[in-house]
Amino acid sequence: MGCRSITKRLPRYVQGLLPAADARSIADHMLTCSHCHAEMAQIKKVWAALGELPAPDGAATLFPRVLDRIESCKQKRVRRAWMSLLRPSFAGAAAAIMLICFVSGALMSSVYATGNPQEQAADDLAYSELLADGPQASFFDLYLQTSGQNNEENSL
Repeated sequence: MGCRSITKRLPRYVQGLLPAADARSIADHMLTCSHCHAEMAQIKKVWAALGELPAPDGAATLFPRVLDRIESCKQKRVRRAWMSLLRPSFAGAAAAIMLICFVSGALMSSVYATGNPQEQAADDLAYSELLADGPQASFFDLYLQTSGQNNEENSL
C-alpha cells in the first residue's frame, strides 16, 4: 500500500475498525515510513483530546429524540408509499365502471329496440304524436313564464 491509501485508513486503524490483514499491512508500513507514523501520532492525539472533552448538556436526550424523529419520517414514507399503490387501482376502477355503463347502456338500448323496422316506425310515430300534444314552448320559456321574467329578450 502507498502512503496515500494508508493515511486514508489511519483513523479507522487507530479505532481498531480495520480487518486484520489491512491492520497488519498498515503496521508494517509504519515501521518504514516516518511520515505516516507521524500522521498516526497526530490522529491519536486528536482522539485523546476528544475523549477528554465533557459531554454537552442535553446530548444524552438529544440522540433518542433524533432517532424517534427519523422513525416517524420512515413511517410517513411507508404510509405515502401505500397510498401511491392505490392510485392506479382507482383509475382502473373508474375505467371498469365506465366500461360497465357503456355495455349496460348498449344492452338496455337493444332491449327496447324491437328489431322490426315497421314496429320501430310505429313506435316513433306514437311518440311524436305524444309530443305534438304537449306545449310548443320550451322548458326555459315555461320557467320564465312561471317566474314572471318572460319577455321577448329571454325567449329562445
